[in-house]
Amino acid sequence: MATTTTIPDYIAPSPSTNSVPHFNFQGLSTPTPTTTTTTLETPPAWPPALDQEALINTFYSNFYASHPFLVPCRHYTSQDYPNYLKLTICFIGSHYTNHQTLAASSALHDAVATALAPPDPQTVHRVQALILYATILHVRHEPHHAQTVILRAATIALALGMDSSSFAQDNAAGNPLVEESLRRTWWELYIIDLYIAALHRQPSSGTKGARKSSVKDYHLPTSQPFFEAGLGAAYPISLQIFEDRAFSSHPREDYSSHCYRIEAIRLVDRVMCLSETANTDKIEATDAALAAWRLRNSSSAPLVAPGDDIDPLLFQAHFFIHTSSIFLHFPRSDLPLTVPSSSQAMDTTCARAHTRLTSSTSGAQMHTMKAVAASKEICGLAAIPWPLELHSPFFVCAVILACIVQLAAASVSQGRRSQDVDDGKLLEAYRDRVLLLVWLIATYLPRYCMTCLLILVLQLGALRLLGERWAVAQSALHYLRLIAEGIFTTREESQSDIVIADAAQADDFTNVSWFDLFTPDELEDTLVFG
Repeated sequence: MATTTTIPDYIAPSPSTNSVPHFNFQGLSTPTPTTTTTTLETPPAWPPALDQEALINTFYSNFYASHPFLVPCRHYTSQDYPNYLKLTICFIGSHYTNHQTLAASSALHDAVATALAPPDPQTVHRVQALILYATILHVRHEPHHAQTVILRAATIALALGMDSSSFAQDNAAGNPLVEESLRRTWWELYIIDLYIAALHRQPSSGTKGARKSSVKDYHLPTSQPFFEAGLGAAYPISLQIFEDRAFSSHPREDYSSHCYRIEAIRLVDRVMCLSETANTDKIEATDAALAAWRLRNSSSAPLVAPGDDIDPLLFQAHFFIHTSSIFLHFPRSDLPLTVPSSSQAMDTTCARAHTRLTSSTSGAQMHTMKAVAASKEICGLAAIPWPLELHSPFFVCAVILACIVQLAAASVSQGRRSQDVDDGKLLEAYRDRVLLLVWLIATYLPRYCMTCLLILVLQLGALRLLGERWAVAQSALHYLRLIAEGIFTTREESQSDIVIADAAQADDFTNVSWFDLFTPDELEDTLVFG
């Protein structure tokens, strides 16, 4: 039965709300801007009320800490979020539970896709839903769809003027909780847009339309405890002030974790904006900025908070920085730029057949050192004893990148193993890291459907775990395992169930860029699966 409801864009909640939410979702309809009314059939795929409560609580218990731009759980029911946003929240929550049947998950996915299909209402709630949807699509290994969705979110946000530094205050009806949520929504869009663009190895095309001066003047999010209490920042600061803190004679010490996360993603974007013909000065300046971030924030923004808890936003900031280093240095290194087949794993000459972004041998060696060092740092993050489900799903992308660098370096050591004992020991170290990462990736598999190359010790183990949840890890894990087998085993030991169709196809596979393993659709015609 259709229901009709008129709901204003923003409902001011009571900041004093402290009760645990009780969810009742019967008869909900999609709200629209204040001047219009809409009629919507209740989605037939909507789970029972008890399941909805569980899924929303699961969303807040697992996903929310790494992407906290909606209001905190205790204030959830006061917001009257539209139906399509609640559906999206439940859909994400379903990835963290083992109680959903395949049919129920598929029905929920279909309901979300239908609810979020264009045309889009021009509201902040729509932006919030699309941000969440793009995030889950990417880790479900639908990268191109995720790009389209995040671009839609950016288009709506810019049309609404969300890039204006006064937008949050002007549209919060004097409520600090709503104001902070609106401010965080803009920054979350900014971060997800830039990171997805980077994973596709291109500058952002969405939030790049924001006025540069507005971004610099935009207030940064406050700390999570203030937000949980329904309060705004006592002394809000702009991005410009935060980025200039190193030159301040009286720098503050109470910056929120969001500030470092935003600064880190801006460095990712800076790397992606470097052209292939960028001169040495620009490359060195960017590298210096990455090094300065690590050195400056090692003490002022510790990853482990008091009580041995990991700060999930700082964790993201750190893997943003390390992935930026890989994107900056790996293409300019003397590591193989393309994937070696098992028959060519010991042939390091294949790497020299591809165009590099540096002509200096010594410069290439330095880039190699820094790319490998960044991959080891990500490996170190993966080894921290902390539940993987509490990390951002985007961590799997960093793990895959780290595994790729370790495998590329291992393929070089494999070719020299018979000539140098030290290279044999180095190969063992690469193998151990790859095992960890692959294990993590495979763990994400069941949740996000993504398998690849991370089962190679630390890195491969990490991927295995991630693959239990995220599809993007499953896709990566398959190809990473195949390549690892060629590098770490002899031909007699190899038991691969993947057969290269013929020599010509093998050549095609070896010409695939490592980074194309993120979107391996082009490999389907190259490999025959037995």
